[in-house]
Amino acid sequence: MDTLVFNHFSMNFLNRVTLIGNLADDPVVRSTKTGKKVCNFPIAVNRAVKAEDGGRGEATDFHRIIAWEKLGETVARYLKKGRRIMIEGKLANGTYEDKEGKKRYTTDIVLETFYFMDSKTKGEVVTAGAEA
Repeated sequence: MDTLVFNHFSMNFLNRVTLIGNLADDPVVRSTKTGKKVCNFPIAVNRAVKAEDGGRGEATDFHRIIAWEKLGETVARYLKKGRRIMIEGKLANGTYEDKEGKKRYTTDIVLETFYFMDSKTKGEVVTAGAEA
């Protein structure tokens, strides 16, 4: 029988997200006030739900993905709306003030790795600092 042993210290905290879905829009690259490049794009992920008639239905969740620097530039170069990908990253919470001065909260996914899931490049991996 195989036994899994986890290091006590490494398993105290875990912030990991893995999603498979389609880009809901083209990636957008911009520069921050400090000159860092950041790329934002939404990914649409389908999930099974119980339909009103008792059968199975489908709902779609949209998640905002953030890719920094070279990885963000790679995303913008290779990904377009509709492209199927798998992403791996971590959750990041933020706040901002809207036009009325009200505090708003965000939860985004900071991209660390993505995989092409469509037929022409299925399984190809792109990580931070790597070129596809």
